Amino acid sequence: MLRLTSGEHVQVDTVITFDEHVEWMKGRYVPERGVKGFVTGSLFKALGDYLKLTIGTEGVVARLKDGERVTSKQRAGVKYHKVSGDYRTFLMDIARYLLGDEANASKTLVANPGLDPGVSTVADLASGIVGLADTLAAAGTIDKRDMLNAVLSSFREGMKDSVARVFGL
Repeated sequence: MLRLTSGEHVQVDTVITFDEHVEWMKGRYVPERGVKGFVTGSLFKALGDYLKLTIGTEGVVARLKDGERVTSKQRAGVKYHKVSGDYRTFLMDIARYLLGDEANASKTLVANPGLDPGVSTVADLASGIVGLADTLAAAGTIDKRDMLNAVLSSFREGMKDSVARVFGL
């Protein structure tokens, strides 16, 4: 916390990263104005948990054991595969990773392939997730309603846990 000459206090967070992750970190760690970072973070985590992908400080990473994606709880014998480091296209990159380069992206995913690192909103991320769900459902790999309900449920739980921690409940 710093005190300004006006007497107001501001919180300044320092995030150290490597050059290759700068654009990703600008988007991933600068919350939407008026929205706490844990809101967006909870939505990223919910999507990552559903897809068994890590969406964190280095972009989107698949953790593979014996060729299968595993959760972040799995540590031994895990190999890491970078799916995307581009904040502007990471949702499209996920679709291509899961379906192959010939993935037939939905109109919603084409319109929302990722996020603008300068102005990311929770609504934009949600639209992109819907586009990804449309794309995966059209390919027959998931049921859209099941995916969106699972992501929403996980998001709600993450929010509930975050709020409980903030208020010490």
